[in-house]
Amino acid sequence: MAIGVLFIVAAAFGAYGCFRGALRFLLTLLPLILASVLLWLLGPLLYRIDILRNAGLMWPPAILVILGVAGGYVLRFIGRKKLPKRIHLADRIGGAALGLLLSLVVVWLGCVYVTVWSSSQDSARDSGSTARLARALDSAVLRWIPVVGSGSRSMTDLMEISTADEEVRRRALKELGFDGLLDDPQMQAVLDDPETMQDIEAAAKGSIPALWRLQKSPKILQLVESERAREAIDSHSLEAIVEAIRRTKQDVAEEP
Repeated sequence: MAIGVLFIVAAAFGAYGCFRGALRFLLTLLPLILASVLLWLLGPLLYRIDILRNAGLMWPPAILVILGVAGGYVLRFIGRKKLPKRIHLADRIGGAALGLLLSLVVVWLGCVYVTVWSSSQDSARDSGSTARLARALDSAVLRWIPVVGSGSRSMTDLMEISTADEEVRRRALKELGFDGLLDDPQMQAVLDDPETMQDIEAAAKGSIPALWRLQKSPKILQLVESERAREAIDSHSLEAIVEAIRRTKQDVAEEP
């Protein structure tokens, strides 16, 4: 099923890119490209600004996305006037190649979403092929694309973490020393708050309102800013957590 969707999307985007040409296709994507570049370059810097950080976890990247999209549309308006009226063969070939590349990104995003959603609905078995396709696209294509690659690796790692069994995650995090976070007062404040825990469970199942409430929750912000949480996050990358989960899965499979 996932492979069939990939072929259909690739054919559609490839045909559109051939019809539009590489230059016009790039101008269409320019707002998204500029927003992604700004988010990649300036995202970590904006989190150092107390006013923005305390406004919520989503506001710093949201500001960069808005600026990038607005700037992209301005550049797109200026660049459109300078485009040649005729679309040459090389331009069409480049557009088709760009369309195929974009189709891989779109299908990968869809695979990641379906895999995480299926896991939250306890139907991970149905998304096995989808998860494999997401990993294959990430390792073969996406991680080699500038800017996109760093985000794709992180999202693929998060997908693997979120789809692991609860017991596997618990043992892997304990192996890495994350269980010490349970003694942190800020973590206890989150665990002891029923509304926050309900929002966390709802957000894990894809609830946007719950995610919005969490990103500006004072308890979540205090937890993110706590010294113990920062030490735990800084000392272990997503790749390290994924490797620990894989080792734990293997240990569980080998247990009698």
